[in-house]
Amino acid sequence: MEDDDHLHQELERRIKRNAALKDLLEKRRKDLEDIRTLNGNLMEKDCELTEQNKTLSDSLKAARKQLQEAKAKMQEGSKDEKGDEEQSSAKTVEEQFKNKDAMQQMMEEFLEQQKTHKLDFLRDLEPVTAVVEILVEGKERRKRRRGEEEEEEEEEKKEEEKKEEEKRRKRRKSRALLKLKMKK
Repeated sequence: MEDDDHLHQELERRIKRNAALKDLLEKRRKDLEDIRTLNGNLMEKDCELTEQNKTLSDSLKAARKQLQEAKAKMQEGSKDEKGDEEQSSAKTVEEQFKNKDAMQQMMEEFLEQQKTHKLDFLRDLEPVTAVVEILVEGKERRKRRRGEEEEEEEEEKKEEEKKEEEKRRKRRKSRALLKLKMKK
């Protein structure tokens, strides 16, 4: 009876522990999924920023080319009305060049910041991944151990049943012998 109570208490304790571990594992899986989603979002943003950087770089090259052409025309010394228009056009191109240069610098700073954030994020992710792997390995070990324990428990039950059956046989035999003695 005490063994049954002890086994029942042990079973309840294990059930509670397993439920807590299962909840923890689910939380870790959810955290890992969130991390994967964030990583995917960061990668998409990185691709978008790379594409924007390429577009800005191309437009910057075009603006530089226009600026060089405008400067070359100015140096030719044409002083007619076209020259004045080209000079104002060159100033406009030069202003665009400065704006695009500032934009390019801002974009480079932003990309560098994104790389830093991404590296920090990945560095922060390593311990979480390790914990999840440890939890999964522990769960697998517990499953194997639980299987071994169940086999041992089944063997113990069979042995107990054999002992009980042997006791019953002895009781029947002793009763039968007692009845025979009573008849004589």
